[in-house]
Amino acid sequence: METGGDDQTPSVVHARRDDATMTANSQGKLPEQTHGAPDGNRGRRSNAFRPRTNGELRFPQRLSLVAASPACHHALMQNLSDVTLRRATAADLGAVIAVIYDDPPPDVRGIVADVGQARAIGALGVRHGVEADIRRTVVAELDGRVVGIIETMRPGDEPGMSLPVMLRMLRDGVRIGGPALLARYARYARARARVQVEPAPGSYYIAELDVHPDHRNKGIGGVLLRYAEAAARADRFARMSLGTRINNPARRLYERHGFAVVQTRTDPAYEQITGIPGRVLMVKTLD
Repeated sequence: METGGDDQTPSVVHARRDDATMTANSQGKLPEQTHGAPDGNRGRRSNAFRPRTNGELRFPQRLSLVAASPACHHALMQNLSDVTLRRATAADLGAVIAVIYDDPPPDVRGIVADVGQARAIGALGVRHGVEADIRRTVVAELDGRVVGIIETMRPGDEPGMSLPVMLRMLRDGVRIGGPALLARYARYARARARVQVEPAPGSYYIAELDVHPDHRNKGIGGVLLRYAEAAARADRFARMSLGTRINNPARRLYERHGFAVVQTRTDPAYEQITGIPGRVLMVKTLD
């Protein structure tokens, strides 16, 4: 899974909601509503993000942004006048695929050079629940259109990939890219395994963060990150983590929000296939 996103956030943002207000500073930190370890021995649970009885977070209905400076205010209100965050549903599959694969990421293009086929191959992962698993995904809507997504995982969450799912994906992938796709994918999978980074133990993990190409550099990625941090704090996580490409421009966004690289893995074969030197694990401590 990948974390993409856009690369622009205002210096000061107030996220105004129907039931509460959360404010992020230039480091992307929220007010110290709750913090500490997942066992709940530290901090106080935030009423704004009280979990439901079934373990799901209660998400606010609407999120709009007001920036400090007039110029930034005008730009944000023009682009983000009505951003809504909500749980993804099965009806969102097509929109989620468009967000991630209208501009196919380098990993997929390394397997399939043709853009149309790359989109189709990438869509298989979403449809089979391997990527942007609907059960764990939140979408950002702007003017009724899904423009961004974030998938998060907690310790103990099972990944979507299993042997039966992998076999079905390979079967469907051969129908799209032909038998030669199997050899290309096998070579890619071996290289990818050598650069894979795992979630930091006990962390609230961002498995996927993407913004549609038409809506990047408008602050939507920052909105999704701040929301994830508020959810992590509400569940009393001590830290967050994410994995991403070494050369991902969105790293600047993550760094502004307090994430720092703690692990780097590189592989020449992976770079030859994808053009990506490797991957990094980034961690943010919630203190």
